[in-house]
Amino acid sequence: MLEEIPGSGGSEFTTKGADFEREFLCEWDERFLVCPRIGQSHPEWAWAIVKRVRIRPEGAPVARRWGSAYTHARIEVAYTQEYQRPKLGDPPRVTWHAEVEALRTGVGFIWDDTGEVAEDPECSPAIPIPMQICTIDMAVNSFPKIMIDGLIGKVNNSDFEGAAKGCLLFLDYDFTAELDWETNCWYFRIQFRLAQKQWEHNKVWRPPIPDVDENGKFMRYQNKNTGAVNYTTDSALIGRLVYKNEGGWTTTTPRAYAETDFDVIYTLL
Repeated sequence: MLEEIPGSGGSEFTTKGADFEREFLCEWDERFLVCPRIGQSHPEWAWAIVKRVRIRPEGAPVARRWGSAYTHARIEVAYTQEYQRPKLGDPPRVTWHAEVEALRTGVGFIWDDTGEVAEDPECSPAIPIPMQICTIDMAVNSFPKIMIDGLIGKVNNSDFEGAAKGCLLFLDYDFTAELDWETNCWYFRIQFRLAQKQWEHNKVWRPPIPDVDENGKFMRYQNKNTGAVNYTTDSALIGRLVYKNEGGWTTTTPRAYAETDFDVIYTLL
């Protein structure tokens, strides 16, 4: 017979879940017959299930031919409920994490303190560009790995999870098989990771393009030949490169990332 030890119950609630503990005493020979099973619900908090059972000897040892036995067994039971762990039938759990990537973008900018144009040796080695990491956590019955592998390294061809076309890049995924202790059935848990920028991933920073003279050499500003296109009276520009157009964010041919439909992710549910 299983008897709960008075005062053994303990509970802990956090933003990520809840944990409960209970302790019981029973006859040594009955310990495996009466102890709670993995996945069994807590009697008061039905959404919390048994995650661990520990059986320890209690009382005096009893000599037996095949090893030692004891008069009683103490059974320690731990229950848990994970808020963020999806099960079959649950909606996808979508979370966001903000971070930055380093990008060299200084070439062709104007230095505010001198008014001069920044050239490649002068520019900052890196500028932080904000980026958000989207994680989609799902529980599914089956996982078409070949189809999902086809999303890696591609961008969305339409709006997806609030991100405009081309602004989400499929990075990777985690794929594990898990057992639902309540139904005693296996299912698959998938966590997709996508990176969102404020502009399309296929857009790259193009520095201003330097102009060249009739000999194909980079043209620089000068104050000697008044009839030349590179003549200037601004002393700060003399000796600096002449740019034939401004820099900006633009795409290339071919594109760095192919486009595809990310909505296939939710067809797995």
